[in-house]
Amino acid sequence: MSPLDRTAVEEVGSGVADALAAATDTFADSLRRATGRPVLLAGFLGVQLAGVAAVTYLGRFGRLPVAVALVGTLLCGLFVSGVGYRDGGRLAADSEAGESRRDAAVTTLRQFPALVLLSGMYATFVLVGLLIFLLPGLYVGVRLTLGFPACVVDGYGADDSLSRAWAVTGGNMVELTTVVGLWLLGGGAVYSWFLLGSPPLQAQTVALLSPVTAVVSVAATLSLGRLYVGYSGSSGGTDGPVQNRSE
Repeated sequence: MSPLDRTAVEEVGSGVADALAAATDTFADSLRRATGRPVLLAGFLGVQLAGVAAVTYLGRFGRLPVAVALVGTLLCGLFVSGVGYRDGGRLAADSEAGESRRDAAVTTLRQFPALVLLSGMYATFVLVGLLIFLLPGLYVGVRLTLGFPACVVDGYGADDSLSRAWAVTGGNMVELTTVVGLWLLGGGAVYSWFLLGSPPLQAQTVALLSPVTAVVSVAATLSLGRLYVGYSGSSGGTDGPVQNRSE
């Protein structure tokens, strides 16, 4: 390897290391801040316990009640996540400029139809990517993740949120992938216990670990909101009420 090639490799390695350090710092700081947001913590905890209860106890009444309960749980989780993204966006824009949970909830509620449509579009794109090959699906899933904070922070519609996410994440995949990976490790690893079987012990284990998962979920939504504002140069929703807008 020539000295020039070696220098290029070292620069790339240094850039990756810096991105990893920045991501872990953001996530760690968001974890610290998560403990000071009891409403968000209670929201995530309630959603998670409701999901466990739906699968564990409603199965005796048939599949339809379980399906209805899970859809309701997913919608509630989407709403709580939206409030977290909004909170993270405001935090990144100005750490001293707070927004009441009520105002954040009202703003998220206004954007909720767009969030639901966005979730369907996001799932479709990721599924198509996974059907092509595993890595394209994962790449698309990570790169479009910031569509959710774009929707609630800046008020974009579903399609514009995805376009905005794609535009601002191109050179930031290492940092973004690290944050998403930490979220999956903190939440997905716990719920894999539950999805791999149905013995009561597994449900009890997930329920007991739900407080930890709730803290991780709050930290992740705060982190993603902060990353979106940092990448996009957004005002973090501090420039007035969110309105559905286009590029």
